[in-house]
Amino acid sequence: MNLESLKSPLFILTGVQTVIAAALLFKMSVVEKQLARAASSPEPIAETRLVASNAPAGAAGLTEAEIRAVLRDELSSLTTALADRAPASSPPPSPQRTAQSDRAFLDVQMETRRLIAKGVATEAEMAALETQIAELPPEQRRQALSAISRAVSNGTLDAKF
Repeated sequence: MNLESLKSPLFILTGVQTVIAAALLFKMSVVEKQLARAASSPEPIAETRLVASNAPAGAAGLTEAEIRAVLRDELSSLTTALADRAPASSPPPSPQRTAQSDRAFLDVQMETRRLIAKGVATEAEMAALETQIAELPPEQRRQALSAISRAVSNGTLDAKF
């Protein structure tokens, strides 16, 4: 083997790959040893680990679980205080089923059937239909959306939904 063949890019690349593979194998063995050590430990590490030395003086000796409990209590009291301060906002009343909503539901059904018969719906047509559906009472809205979903799923209606 001559000196020129040692300088070839292929030889250099092979050498670099070999070094990287060896480093990965070494790292994997270190991680496997750490996992085996953690698995054989009698107690979970997170529950018994003491707080780092840079923690406040009053927190010295607290475990992670105790700190989490304190934080959880503080967050719940803060949430309660904010909820008491915030004005109660009631959700908008859902539309009740009336003769007008029944008529709107029939219009949505007719439009859906028309689009299915046509086989394709433009984005503008779908947007208009979605606007009509949004004004329906919840049960009728669910039925209308279900009909469109079925048509799109089974391929009888080509539309972005």
